[in-house]
Amino acid sequence: MECFTDVRMDHVMAIDFAGFRKVTDALGGVDLKVERTVTSIHKPYRVFTKGTNHMDGAEALDWIRQRKQFPEGDFARMRHQQEFLKALMDKAASTGTLTNPKKLNGFLQSVTDAVTVDQGFSLTDMALQFRSLRGENLTFVTSPNAGSQTINGESVVVSDREKALAMYKAISADTMADWVKANQAAGAGSGG
Repeated sequence: MECFTDVRMDHVMAIDFAGFRKVTDALGGVDLKVERTVTSIHKPYRVFTKGTNHMDGAEALDWIRQRKQFPEGDFARMRHQQEFLKALMDKAASTGTLTNPKKLNGFLQSVTDAVTVDQGFSLTDMALQFRSLRGENLTFVTSPNAGSQTINGESVVVSDREKALAMYKAISADTMADWVKANQAAGAGSGG
């Protein structure tokens, strides 16, 4: 990522499917909005009904992996993943998990068991630093792109390298708020 973006990555956190389910279940599941009824392409072929659905870890993981049933494909999947992260953060905040030392300790233990981080990263420090952050405070952006194309039989999101470099420079210069404001106004903030 550093080579592609020319942005220094201070820390890295990775989570696999089992960890994703575990973290979601540690909070008692999340409520996610399903914009239209779809049937999963993965066993056990769950039906996600239009409206707000309470999902446990396995259901939420299945939902955020769906893409082929949506005209936006990969972009719908990205949006669902972003919505999940907001819902997870809001659930942790609304249940007092981030402000109650006992709940926070239990949650951090489940997260610690579920993720892999770099040597200098502290989940506890991160949780304490962001304990007042809520989903409505988050802005997700997608690296500027030229849409998706089929390359060698695979669906690929193609970078708009010039616009992407401008965003990466804003990240490095700590001017993302200005970049987001300028680019959302131009329509580039919604997947562009």
